[in-house]
Amino acid sequence: MAIQMKDRETTTQKILSLTLGAMLFFSPITLFVNVLLIYLFWAQISIDSLILYGAQLIMIVVSLGIVLKRMKLNTMLFPLFMFLAFVVSAGVYPETQQYMFTSWGDIINNKIYWFFIYALPAFLFIRRIWDYDRLFRYMLNFAIAALLCSLGTLFVYLQLELQPGYMNFSYDLLLPTIVLLFGYFTKRKTVYLVGGLLGAATMFFCGARGPILCLIAAIVLFILFLSEKQSSKVLVILITMIVVVLVLVFWDPIMQMLYRFSDAIGINSRILEKIADGTLADDSGRSDVHAELQQQLNILGHGLYGDRVITGGRYAHNLFLELMVEFGLLIGSCLSILLIVMLFHGFFTKDREKRLLFIAFFSASFIKLMMSSSYLSKEPAFYAMLGLCVSCLIKDDTKPREHNQKHLLISLRYRGRR
Repeated sequence: MAIQMKDRETTTQKILSLTLGAMLFFSPITLFVNVLLIYLFWAQISIDSLILYGAQLIMIVVSLGIVLKRMKLNTMLFPLFMFLAFVVSAGVYPETQQYMFTSWGDIINNKIYWFFIYALPAFLFIRRIWDYDRLFRYMLNFAIAALLCSLGTLFVYLQLELQPGYMNFSYDLLLPTIVLLFGYFTKRKTVYLVGGLLGAATMFFCGARGPILCLIAAIVLFILFLSEKQSSKVLVILITMIVVVLVLVFWDPIMQMLYRFSDAIGINSRILEKIADGTLADDSGRSDVHAELQQQLNILGHGLYGDRVITGGRYAHNLFLELMVEFGLLIGSCLSILLIVMLFHGFFTKDREKRLLFIAFFSASFIKLMMSSSYLSKEPAFYAMLGLCVSCLIKDDTKPREHNQKHLLISLRYRGRR
């Protein structure tokens, strides 16, 4: 009986890790399939998106069935809170309905489906997952697939003499690149280093500024919170200082080389254009949106998607401001403080595997939400991060005893390699 329970739990961890990995890296894979069909058939075949989303939906439903069997009240509180927030917003603020719902049959663009099917379940899944090493290994495999799909998408666009949407394209590459670099830092496999550097270079030449900042933050946070040797931190700081000095000294030749390379491969790099125009630090109108929303702050808020109602469709570009606008100064401030406390526990958790995943999700989602997108969009990494934070705050007795021994052996093996 004990062996059967152990095998059943192992299967559960595999299914949940596979489903969560698919959710986290779904977007670049879907985009590649779409552009490939356009390239081959010169037409968008809508059935491909329906099949891909349908397959993911089946995985999510199966995993939800597993999770709900052992769901605890402390895990259900957050989904219930968000469900009530949607109901109250739609009822009290009817003007927000146009931004949260299209039609029941629209499984691809319906914002409610985005949130409750393709984002929020990540919170539930990771609350049930305890084998973080397995999850990270699955994520590495998905990251390689996502990177290859993104490169394939770029190739197809160049063949069609088009440019990929720099914002979505680079943010889709962000988490795969972070995971691959973290994979190299922890496992020292060259394939992860090559993939991470290739992803970073692609983001630089074909993407926006935000993902590059998130990637830099991820590397810095890894050094600060995951590097165990003090000498490694000092070495990285020295190398960074040397690189910065060399870039400043040879700025013009470096920029000319980058311009020539960008022209040679047929890419109009937005980052290089911003550097050439002297507008690299320009906020692209975000300060105007912030000022407009700040003038509308009140105690009770404007409901979910209230920032879109105020600005005519634009989101806040700042997670804390978005919470304040939607939930009001009172509840919004409480939620912001709670979020900060949760993040603090995520950074300082004693579980190294959990901290590794937390920093990856934090860099790819939280930092992103401080500059772009919205927590109400398809952001499974953000809700996976929140789930990890809750696991750090609440000590759930969900791990089998065998896992404690496995976790100890993994930690000892890692320290031995160091």
